[in-house]
Formats: sequence, C-alpha cells, structure tokens
Amino acid sequence: MKKNIYSIIALILAVILFITMLSVTTVRAGGTESSIKTYATTISEAYIPSETTLEESTTNPEEVIATETMTREESTTQRPETSTSRVENHPTTTKPTTRVSKTQQDNGEYPVATYVWNYMKSLGWSDAVCAGIMGNMMAEVGGQTLNLNYRLYDSTGNYYGICQWSSRYYGQIHGADLETQCNFLRDTIKKEIDIYGKRYQAGMTFEKFLQIDDPEEAALCFAMAYERCASWTYDVRQRNAVKAYDYFVG
Repeated sequence: MKKNIYSIIALILAVILFITMLSVTTVRAGGTESSIKTYATTISEAYIPSETTLEESTTNPEEVIATETMTREESTTQRPETSTSRVENHPTTTKPTTRVSKTQQDNGEYPVATYVWNYMKSLGWSDAVCAGIMGNMMAEVGGQTLNLNYRLYDSTGNYYGICQWSSRYYGQIHGADLETQCNFLRDTIKKEIDIYGKRYQAGMTFEKFLQIDDPEEAALCFAMAYERCASWTYDVRQRNAVKAYDYFVG
C-alpha cells in the first residue's frame, strides 16, 4: 500500500517537474527571440546609412583629401572683388569693379583688343587709362569697335598700326607685329605725353595721366597728347573708351 502511495507521489512530482521545466524553457525561448529581434532592430532600423555615407565609404581616401584641399583653397582664394574704385589710389572713382576681369579669361571674341588690354594691364595701368587708350585704337583701326586691325595702313600708306603711327616720324614701326607695336607704345608714351600733355591740360605729365580715373578723360588726354588727332574725333574716342571699359571691366 505504502509502495503504491510513493509511486503515485513520485509520478505527481515528475509531472510537476516536467511542467515546470517546460514553462521555464518557453520563457527562455521567448526572451531569446525578443533579444534577437531587438538587436536586429538596432542594426537595420536605428542606423540606416545614407547614400552619402555609402558613397564616402567607397571613396578613395586620396580623392577625399584632394577634394578637401581644393575646397579649402577655393574658400580662401575665390572671393569676389568688391573694390569700389578702378585704381587703388583713387577711391573717388564712380564705377566699381566687381567681376572677373577679361584679363583672367580666355577670350576669343576680340583677340587683338584682348591682347592689347592684357599687355597694358601687365604694365600696371589702371582700367580707366587702358580703356581711354583702347577707345583711341578703336577709332584708329577698329571702325569704332573692339575688332582691331593692327596691320592696317591708311589709304595713303603713311600711317600704320594700332595707333596709326606716321611714317614721317615713326617709320621704324611700320610693318611690325602686334607685340612689337605694344612695346613701341610702352616705350614712347611717356615722352610723348610729357612733351604734349600741355595740349590737354597745363602741367600734364605721363605720371599724372596714369592718375586719371575716368575713361573718357583718359581717352581725351591720349587723343590730344599722343595721337594729336583732329578735334572733331574726340567725342567718338571718348564714347569708344566707355564701350571698352564696359566690355573689359563690366
């Protein structure tokens, strides 16, 4: 009798133990599944790399360095000009320079005029002075345009080049190429204006000419002192100077 009772009790305990173990196993399994799901969410949902991040992760490090270097250089060098004067020493100039000069561009529209402009600017002459001289050249060999014919002889054959130099006084320049003509202008302009500057204004010298900050005034001074041309052409040379200034300076 006692043996049967013990057997029944052992069976009951075994059943209880089995049920208990089964519950524990289920709880653990559920906890593991929850943990796995949580971890998966952390990777796939909480951090989804953007397209930019993916691109950066596949970029060659040397390319990144080069790009960053270029960006730094651009941020420090490509700053717009904001000067309110054409010449640093003349803050009263009325027309500001705020664009990238044609002197910094590859310009094929008026190659001769652009070459001459760049040449004059390389001498340190102001935009106003360069425009004044250019306005005279436009009248001499450009038909009032920037399309300069630097090999032009006049109808008599006595005048030649961008300044239509007289064969009587400047025969050595006749037939010269554009560079030689620019050099000749550079080498003669000081003497000519120092001597004939008084035709424009008493006491006018080449150094004072370089201080002129208005294209029209520079054109008139150059016409009277260097070209020594007919007075009825003064107005058109001044208008040409404004055109040249607007084109090259903006």
